[in-house]
Amino acid sequence: MVTPKLMFLDEPTTGLDPRSRNQVWDIIRALVAEGTTILLCTQYLEEADQLADGIAVIDHGR
Repeated sequence: MVTPKLMFLDEPTTGLDPRSRNQVWDIIRALVAEGTTILLCTQYLEEADQLADGIAVIDHGR
């Protein structure tokens, strides 16, 4: 399997239970450690804080 250079994730943990959410976080961290750049869209501030090196906020399309 190839490790992607870039991955887009749109709210990957929405609707998951806390245990599954943590598993997804671990997978994301592992991908980043292997060199994948991830663009993550989320409404969960804790998720953004835990996973992001940088954060951009879109408000009313801006």
